[in-house]
Amino acid sequence: MAKWSAHDVISDPAEALLTLKGNPGTGKSVLIKAATQKAESPNLIVLHHYFDRAKDSKSSTFKSALDKFCTSLLYQLLTQLEPKPWSFLYEWRELLRFNPGMLPWNLTQLQDAIREIIVGHEKRGNVGVQIYIDALDECYNDISDVHPTQPLEVLQWISKLLKSAADANVDVRVCLSRQHLPAYDGLEPKSQTIIVEDYNRSAIETFVKTELQRVEDIGLRHLLRQKIMGRCTNDFLWATAVVQDVLASVDSSTQKQVLQLVEELPPTHEEMYQRLLFTRLERGNTLRLLQMVSAARQALTADQFRHALAFTQEFKYESITEWEESKEGIEQGEKFENYLRRESRGLIEVHHGPELDETGNSVRFIHGSISTFLRNRRSVVPDETSPWNQRCHLVLLEISLRALDLPGNESVAFVQYACENWIYHVRDCGDLLPEIKELPSFLNDCSKRKAKRIIGRQILALKQTNARQSHLLEAKESLLVLLATLGGNNLLQRHLTECEPCQQDCSTYSTRYRKALQNTIIGRFTDITMWLLEKHVDWDVDINALYEDKTLLYKACYFGQKEVVAFLLTQNADPLKRSLIGYEYPLHAAIELGQVDIVRLLLQHPSASAQFRLPRAAQKSKGYTPLHTAIKSRQPVRQKLAVLRLLLKNAPKGAGTLGLEDEAGVSVLALARQVGKDGGPGAEEIEDEIEDFDEDERNRGRRM
Repeated sequence: MAKWSAHDVISDPAEALLTLKGNPGTGKSVLIKAATQKAESPNLIVLHHYFDRAKDSKSSTFKSALDKFCTSLLYQLLTQLEPKPWSFLYEWRELLRFNPGMLPWNLTQLQDAIREIIVGHEKRGNVGVQIYIDALDECYNDISDVHPTQPLEVLQWISKLLKSAADANVDVRVCLSRQHLPAYDGLEPKSQTIIVEDYNRSAIETFVKTELQRVEDIGLRHLLRQKIMGRCTNDFLWATAVVQDVLASVDSSTQKQVLQLVEELPPTHEEMYQRLLFTRLERGNTLRLLQMVSAARQALTADQFRHALAFTQEFKYESITEWEESKEGIEQGEKFENYLRRESRGLIEVHHGPELDETGNSVRFIHGSISTFLRNRRSVVPDETSPWNQRCHLVLLEISLRALDLPGNESVAFVQYACENWIYHVRDCGDLLPEIKELPSFLNDCSKRKAKRIIGRQILALKQTNARQSHLLEAKESLLVLLATLGGNNLLQRHLTECEPCQQDCSTYSTRYRKALQNTIIGRFTDITMWLLEKHVDWDVDINALYEDKTLLYKACYFGQKEVVAFLLTQNADPLKRSLIGYEYPLHAAIELGQVDIVRLLLQHPSASAQFRLPRAAQKSKGYTPLHTAIKSRQPVRQKLAVLRLLLKNAPKGAGTLGLEDEAGVSVLALARQVGKDGGPGAEEIEDEIEDFDEDERNRGRRM
């Protein structure tokens, strides 16, 4: 790595990319972290990013791990540049600092901006740029994706960046770490590669020797180092976990017991995690720390995490300052870091670095494999039957609610996180919510001033981070609407047993109730939709009334809510009722979006024959019947043909359905023939289906 850092990449740009490859636990992250810290220099811009699939997938601020990666690099870049002569850089930096999700750029624009700023800035001075990227293989949001393409997208962007730098004769170099797989062969840029397993034993030995200096008995220290290195298999995480386990045992065990502990050490870091966790989880502190880090939707800063610890039980102080000065309080800085390291057996650390959504540091697991280890076990705690993830979210929800309920909580660093994320923890703790016996009063009555204030702050936070559901919410909403929109089913049901204003909204089919109902459909929270429909609707009301120019049935069809569609049809929802927006009719919407099961449900309704004759009024598709719509659908060919065949199977016989014309006088049959003539994917099959139906109709007419 020293050779790469010192190499003249302007003369030899092929050496600008360095890749550290290795199996999990071999120390790639340790090397990246050390290199990042060592690289700090007045004549060097240092950018870094750590991919963490567990956190990236929870983000409501960024569309993807790639968006977060590029936005983070851009923010770091802007914080290290002088805004002059580009004064707009200061405006970008401030926007990213306070509202990172509001930057009006797509991924390509972000990548281009980073590349152009780096190359443009370099032309104005002799300042190098080094980018460190850790855990590239964690760069994807979908855990089920067997062949993720996002790591390759990062590599291809790096290739473009380094080429631009080489063309401009500027010093830009990139160092990244990744596992051996996935590999993209010829699609990857050329790189110097270090196989970490081939070189890390001496680094592990140095680490073990340094950490064991805390053992006062020199003889024991020497024996421990020999035994640990004798069992070490180039697994840095294993060595880290072992050293922490040994150090925790030295003060309370005899020399013989400590040496016996080393003899019985399991051979892999996964088994070491199991050993550490199950020997420490009887201590509440350890369990809570693991749960808090696991559930956090974004990395908590050291102060946020420290203040959150004050609310792990009933808060009995007047202020957070009083807690900090008490015996239970934990001082910031080195004492807090030592506390985390001791109580977690070294599995949790304070990571220092200028990342986008952090203020220079964050609390996290020392390696992503710990999060994976915990996530893949239904329950980590012996005799605990509830899923680990739900239990973690319940813990962080309780902490968040206590912090929010504290009067004058502005000085509590954790409150900002709590305000932005408590409602997600409501959703993700699932059916464990009833374990919170007494909720804060602001959750029981929407009309109270504190409730309105907290709801308003929550909505503001959603909008500032550009959360997916934020556009569905106004600045002032009831908890009925907020919880329905974000999927907080269990709390919503509990809230409606207490809050009279929300009860009234539900019983009268009010605007708020209809908004809540519609937002659950948009969010695909079917369980909440069905509960609201079954428990809180007086079916004497007009279920076909328009809300925001759409019927409820249309909305359910548009968003593919099959169960909701079926229920609404049993409650006299009318498929013939026209909405004043989009595809206008439920059947047209289901066809356009390839919702085969919903098309089938609508065609089983008594109004099916009439639905086939419904013409659309929108200018571009004026007069389109369902069959016109199916022929012109933009769905993939297989989906398109499945819908078309279903329509033809259920079309009224002998009713001249193929002769129905749109506003331009083009019949279904003529449209199919035109599509066949024009060609394109599936054109021949579409024409065949319509021609076969037409022939069957003519044969039927002759027989009659």
